[in-house]
Amino acid sequence: MATAIRKVYDNVVRSRTVVRDANRFRQIVTVLVRHGLGAFVGRLGIREKWMSGVLRRDGEEAAQAHALPLPKRVLRAIQELGPTFVKLGQILSTRPDLVPPEFVEELKTLQDRVPPFPYEQVRQQIQAQLEKPAEEIFERFDQEALASASIAQVHRARLKTGEEVVVKVQRPGIRAQIEADVEILAFLARQLELNFPETKLFSPLGIVREFEKAITKEIDFRIELDHLERFRRNFEGFEGVRFPAPWKDLTTREVLVMEFMDGIKITGILGRTEYDQRKVVKIGFALVFKMIYEDGFIHADLHPGNLFVMPDSTLGLIDCGLIGILTPRQKDNLSRLIINLVQQDYRGMCRLLWKMGIHHHPSEYFETFEADASQIMQKWFSFKNMSEIDFGAFFKDLVDGALRHQIIMPPDYTMTFKAIVTMEGIAKQLCPDVNLIDEARPHVTRMLADRYSPARLAQEFWEEARHVGQSILSLPEKVGQTLDELRQARARVTVEVAETRRALEAYQLASNRLQLAILEAALLLCGTLTLDYPEPRLFGLPGLPVVFYGLAGFLALGHFLGILRSGGT
Repeated sequence: MATAIRKVYDNVVRSRTVVRDANRFRQIVTVLVRHGLGAFVGRLGIREKWMSGVLRRDGEEAAQAHALPLPKRVLRAIQELGPTFVKLGQILSTRPDLVPPEFVEELKTLQDRVPPFPYEQVRQQIQAQLEKPAEEIFERFDQEALASASIAQVHRARLKTGEEVVVKVQRPGIRAQIEADVEILAFLARQLELNFPETKLFSPLGIVREFEKAITKEIDFRIELDHLERFRRNFEGFEGVRFPAPWKDLTTREVLVMEFMDGIKITGILGRTEYDQRKVVKIGFALVFKMIYEDGFIHADLHPGNLFVMPDSTLGLIDCGLIGILTPRQKDNLSRLIINLVQQDYRGMCRLLWKMGIHHHPSEYFETFEADASQIMQKWFSFKNMSEIDFGAFFKDLVDGALRHQIIMPPDYTMTFKAIVTMEGIAKQLCPDVNLIDEARPHVTRMLADRYSPARLAQEFWEEARHVGQSILSLPEKVGQTLDELRQARARVTVEVAETRRALEAYQLASNRLQLAILEAALLLCGTLTLDYPEPRLFGLPGLPVVFYGLAGFLALGHFLGILRSGGT
């Protein structure tokens, strides 16, 4: 009964979403059908009266569309459907673990360029958002846009105080359109999962929800301002990298004012002798490795259009609306991945990919996955110099291999791979003799030193010891709760009091001995970590290790004698 009611409720919610945006929904369906995707739409199980009429309208235009390959038809439909779908397509182009290669190649060509909206609307937006006419804020404001995209356009201006700036102004009405489109996308994703059960592995609804979070942040310029400020803090004093300074008091949800950086697109310096191309490439690699392995705060839209080179070969980054944040564990996994890559440790890489991926395989399946992944690695690394390896194609092969085993990489990892591969692709254009592994080697050395430093090992040991200790301390409470439930007849079990007492005594003894063993291990570790400190000395030996080892030995002896006295228990 509850299940039936739930289905009715879900249907009502889905229908209400469609009804609320009926015109836009019909427009989307019509565009899909016109581009030869009517068969797919028909299988989504959409029960709207007008659907049959739209599907029958599969006329001459749709017939022409059928002559094109499916990826090309999807691309054209996305372009016609506008900014929300273009943004989604651009994001999916970075997910080769979810999207077939032929679709990825088409989606990579999506261009987020549209005609600019009139200057009069720009003025109205500025006055509405900043509560002043543009003439009172800017000494000069160029009416012609520097660049125009589906969400916003950018104008160059000069403040009354003399600073050269760019003003990013959101396109009027775009927020409402995006919100409507995302609701419809969520509805379509639910229908996709319902009518194509095999798609549940990729969670279309989950993809839409992640996209919704990303695009919602992108249309709030205050969030981009926060990202800019954090990037500037992270790279303060870092030679060769600049992020534009924002004007906080001139930034709102729909207007962002920031420093104008006079540079050219990074790929535009090719063949121009006034720029030090090798220096730019090395800065680019250092920038990417720092974002990933040190900060865990990554520019998620890293492509040549957002990388500018200044006259002094300084690298500038713009468009910081989309970012990725790595957890300490994710950073550690990525550090070990590149360490294994440099050391050509195939088994280590396979175990990490298995650990990093999302899957539901039993542990025994690892051997099957490892055999396949090892073949991919041997194909790329056997009898080859590092300079001969195309790491973009290598990562693509790895991701495709994982997908064959129904293992999906979380978006934070694929975004990281994209940043590395993008920089490698730029490097191959500007300075072909520079390779990724050589540039990564100093970072790997630092990562290894940090990963296995005494301070890091001690911190990890104490964290584990504290976790074990907390688990032990919580056991009496859990045992007490169980006994209370038994006494209150919540569990229909007869228990002998004497047996319960003996079980609790045995538990207490085991708990005490476990805590003692942890203390002994801690003392041994402290002794090992202090071997590098020769002073003070005891009996001609380094004093601190002698004290720690002595205490550990004394406790271990008492521990051993206690076990003997209790008959070996």
